[in-house]
Amino acid sequence: PKLTLNTLAKEFLKDYKIRRSANSYKLAETNIRLHILPYLGDLAVDDITPLTIRTWQNRIVGSGKANSTLSSINNTFRTVLAYAVSFYNLPVNPFTKVETIGKIETRQEFIEHSAWLNLFAAMTNKHDKALFALMYWSGIRLGEAQGLSTNDFDFTDNTININKQYSSDQKEIIPLKTKGSRRIIAIPLFVMQLVREYFDSLIEVPLYPFTLKTARGLNYKLKKYCEKAHVPTISIHALRHAHASLLIKEGVAVNLIAERLGHTSPSVTLRVYSHVYENQDKELAATLNTLGQIAK
Repeated sequence: PKLTLNTLAKEFLKDYKIRRSANSYKLAETNIRLHILPYLGDLAVDDITPLTIRTWQNRIVGSGKANSTLSSINNTFRTVLAYAVSFYNLPVNPFTKVETIGKIETRQEFIEHSAWLNLFAAMTNKHDKALFALMYWSGIRLGEAQGLSTNDFDFTDNTININKQYSSDQKEIIPLKTKGSRRIIAIPLFVMQLVREYFDSLIEVPLYPFTLKTARGLNYKLKKYCEKAHVPTISIHALRHAHASLLIKEGVAVNLIAERLGHTSPSVTLRVYSHVYENQDKELAATLNTLGQIAK
């Protein structure tokens, strides 16, 4: 623990880059470089006390950053020192005696199924209909959709094989980081038919048929479709949340939803979609109340 925070952070990031996704690494590296090392980088790690952390937090809070940003920076620093506890003999993580800062909103944007139907009806382009429908009815991430090769579509069993992803930062197909992310998902027949129609419309189908357009371009197109359909404007990632919410409302078991979404455990699903489950609990109470009245 006598090494400096600068040195620890360098070793941490080398390890983190191997074990986490490119986006997770980029966020951690940015938080460390811009918000942690400029203030505390020259300190020996075992000289970082709870008071040191508290003083640093007050400085970051005073910068006027959004709550979600504050929480992200704070969590990154906590993780770096947890790494020191595990591998560099730091006796205790000083964050254990310090309150957290910031707050990450767990409520996710999504649209109701009726709004999705109107949105889909407004789409005209075969590529867009195939991609957006595939994402809505499967809950896969955009990077996962862009990482699908033609060989990953099974038009006999109507499944897709999620085994890699497209990295917008690296501009290439990369492996998925966790075992839970690799999965085979059953897809409704009509969605697979949309994908087949899109493939058939091309003179030559590229190996990765959904990497032809950037995330920015796709979000712009989705925004235009939302305006045309007169539904709330959403991002592409909201299609994933809409799918999860639809499954929850249909009473699908949380472990099955977690597997479909590629979450590491059902607890992640419960945390991310807690607001949907809260609404379901209220509906359940109303149903039980109705049954109770009938029983009288």
